[in-house]
Amino acid sequence: SLVSFLVGAFRGKAWSYMRKVYVKRLFSVLMILVLLVGVVTFPSAAQEAAYTQLQQRENVTLKRLAGIPAEEAKIALSNAGFDTSDITDDMLSLFLKELQNGYSSDFSFDDRESYEPKEARHYTALLLYGRQIQRFFIEHDPQVAAMYLWEDGDATQFSARELCRMPAMECLEVLQSYGLKVPVEFFSISSLEYAASFAQTALEKCLAGDFDTYNYGAFCNVELSMRVQFLAMKYDPEVARLYKEKVIYPNEEQDGSGRMAIADLQRDASGLKDSTATGSWQSAYANYNCYAYAVGSTLSATPGEYSGLSPNLGSVSSIADAVVEDLDTFGYWAYDTTSRPTSLKSWERVMCVRTGSGDYHFMKSTDASSWFHKPGASVPLRWNYTSPAYKSWTDEGIFRDGYYPGTHTYNSTIYYIIYWAKGGPGPDINSLDPITE
Repeated sequence: SLVSFLVGAFRGKAWSYMRKVYVKRLFSVLMILVLLVGVVTFPSAAQEAAYTQLQQRENVTLKRLAGIPAEEAKIALSNAGFDTSDITDDMLSLFLKELQNGYSSDFSFDDRESYEPKEARHYTALLLYGRQIQRFFIEHDPQVAAMYLWEDGDATQFSARELCRMPAMECLEVLQSYGLKVPVEFFSISSLEYAASFAQTALEKCLAGDFDTYNYGAFCNVELSMRVQFLAMKYDPEVARLYKEKVIYPNEEQDGSGRMAIADLQRDASGLKDSTATGSWQSAYANYNCYAYAVGSTLSATPGEYSGLSPNLGSVSSIADAVVEDLDTFGYWAYDTTSRPTSLKSWERVMCVRTGSGDYHFMKSTDASSWFHKPGASVPLRWNYTSPAYKSWTDEGIFRDGYYPGTHTYNSTIYYIIYWAKGGPGPDINSLDPITE
């Protein structure tokens, strides 16, 4: 019995020891698996930094900043590295509103002819601040870049190289035919001939890949040089290419501040998550937004613009009511409801609107099952689901330089606006039963 006891004790200790060994080995295997999964699935520090910088960059799109209070816009610009210390909230709002109107080589509110020379020079200095904001958005916001940079397929163009071979005054006349206006200060401190020579020098610098505007001396020199630059970037394919190569894309590759730096990001239409592209990008897409697309216009518009209303753009019901008034201006009967139509009469059309992330977005349909939308300057997209309410919307899209993930999320109640032509086959809306939401 003593022998049996000793053997049993030995077996117990041996088994306990073996269990400890197996547990340690199993733990080691599990830890290795965890580490392997981490390497495969968790982003690297570089990717994390790229995503952080990407989000910071996307917080300063023109569309977003123009839709929030100026003091918040200044903070966002400052966080993105833009110095806002010398500009007032009112002036920033004015610049942002102007830039939303589309491409511009000079600001439409620039009425310095009524100023005394000293005041005009001060105003020029202020406008130069606006120029830097303009440049900032061209380099950080793909929708703005699409408006300011020449793209394949653009019909209107000139050759800066040919202009540089012309006599200076002839060169200036061509630039003026493309919309160039010489700052009025030139006529108080110099001559039109000097302005012509200076404009030609600005073109030469563009062709040399020199887009630095801080080495031109007087404010009016810098102002004119930037106006010439914007024209050349818009209408000369060579200058546009040089600008992208020297100013935009190298920064993205060097410091990871743009989407191009994020590993595995699909830059073509295959990157779309919830929609399908209806075609490839065209330069005309830069000219109109989601609301214009919904109402059939090719010029960007805001709800209420056609009827003269100023709805609360943070309230989806207020936006829907403004759309009804706009459609009335166009000659349509219309009403809004939160109930999704399951089908439409042959004469009916429908669009819907949703808000979120300080923005709004529209979709439209002719059969209440196939839905289309256009996020900003994107290619028009087809929603992959039969119901707009299937999930939250984003403003992902296919822009000038490819796919960009959404930076805004729209998750409010959806308002549907059903409409048909007055005098058409549909009924007079006044003959219908009262509509309740």
